[in-house]
Amino acid sequence: MSRSINASVPVAIALIGCFCSCAIATFESLDITSNVVSYGQTIEGESVWIDFSGMPEKKCVEGLIELTCEGSSVECAYAWEGSRVLVSPKASWLKDRKYRIALSGTVRLDDGRRYEASFERFFYWSSSNGFLAVNGTSPSMDAEVSPRESLVVSFNKPINVNSFLGAFSIKPFCNTRFDFSDDNRTVTIEPVSGWSLNEVYTWSFDDILSNDENPLSMPFESRFLSPVDVTIPEVIAVCPVTIGTDVNAFDESVSIDGHLVDDQPFGVVFSEEMSPLSAISALSIEPSIKGYFLKDGASAMRYVFQPLEPYEAGVRYTLRVATSAADALGLTMRRERTFPFTSLYRHLRVLSVTMDDEAGIEDIGDPDRAYSHALVGDAIGIRICFESSIGSECRETVVDKIRVSPLFPSTASSPCLIAARWEDGAKALSMEWKGFTRGVGDIDAFYSLSIVGGRSGVTDGRGQYMEDDVCIVFFCR
Repeated sequence: MSRSINASVPVAIALIGCFCSCAIATFESLDITSNVVSYGQTIEGESVWIDFSGMPEKKCVEGLIELTCEGSSVECAYAWEGSRVLVSPKASWLKDRKYRIALSGTVRLDDGRRYEASFERFFYWSSSNGFLAVNGTSPSMDAEVSPRESLVVSFNKPINVNSFLGAFSIKPFCNTRFDFSDDNRTVTIEPVSGWSLNEVYTWSFDDILSNDENPLSMPFESRFLSPVDVTIPEVIAVCPVTIGTDVNAFDESVSIDGHLVDDQPFGVVFSEEMSPLSAISALSIEPSIKGYFLKDGASAMRYVFQPLEPYEAGVRYTLRVATSAADALGLTMRRERTFPFTSLYRHLRVLSVTMDDEAGIEDIGDPDRAYSHALVGDAIGIRICFESSIGSECRETVVDKIRVSPLFPSTASSPCLIAARWEDGAKALSMEWKGFTRGVGDIDAFYSLSIVGGRSGVTDGRGQYMEDDVCIVFFCR
């Protein structure tokens, strides 16, 4: 017995199966959108997202998503907002790096539907919070600054020092030095020699980076005005100075020409407070004389020249004040000034003459007076004190210009010089003469001590000489 199957049965079964499958099959498409819209766009924020037109199974979608950074796989963290999945690296985004996000495979929805999906986007990540920005600057735009006022700029994060040094610019150019705070968030820019007067400066920087390699959000530029000064400094007096214990006296009504004595200081008075360094370096004397210039106490208007040797008699000196002398704001003199002068000429004088331990001889200039000297043995020590010191090159000559000669009687012997030495800074000459004759009975032995004056006589080596001869007559008992 054989069984027969109606040929229509398989067809009916197939049709029933087809109608039954309509509960899970659909001809609708699954729409996928994202905040990554165009190729290579820059994304800001904490994550990128993919949104589905239907509610997908979360685990299914997370298993299909792939995030790479410049070809390297990135481990992801996921968060869901309805049908939208937010994707971010578990570590952190890398700024300005190229990322790829892709989803490929079968996406299952919660209602059982399935869709084949293929999604791929390329983007760069950035964050507005990551940019380097200027927090504050000083001085403000178009402010007037003091001569040595510093520029200060602060940032929202530590900066790359080298990038700042390479990008900083100031016009017109001025030598500056930079000081960075310990955290590299603040930079202080100081002018090395001060800002030039009457200038408008522009300072700027761009293309600098933070320590984490974030660029400056926008270029910086600002202006400031340097000090305004229209008053030219001038020399208003060059005068003798009397050094005091507390205060030096400037006799501004008296010229230095013909009024300086020996090594007397003189002063230079300016019309304004000066830069001490520039003022002192601008002062010079020709021909040169040993000495130095210095600021007079707290005043930057007054300067003193302190010579370390007497001025030479008869020498015409010139004080020169160069145009480099600048006031406190940097404004220099309009022209060089010169002040010729000679010292107050005084002839060299003998102050005192003593013999042995006796009192000094009075009235050295009285030719009609004879002095008595008690002779012990046949030697006399004579000490001659001059008003100023005798130069080393003239001392031997001075000794030769001093003579002791017998006057009366004719039998009186001529003494000879056996020793001479200079004392008291070469202002005093002590001499030992031997061979004197003592008077006999009522007859005294007369001698003359002569010191030759005139231009060919005793001189101090600096142009001063004794105006006349000095002659002292004495007799020995």
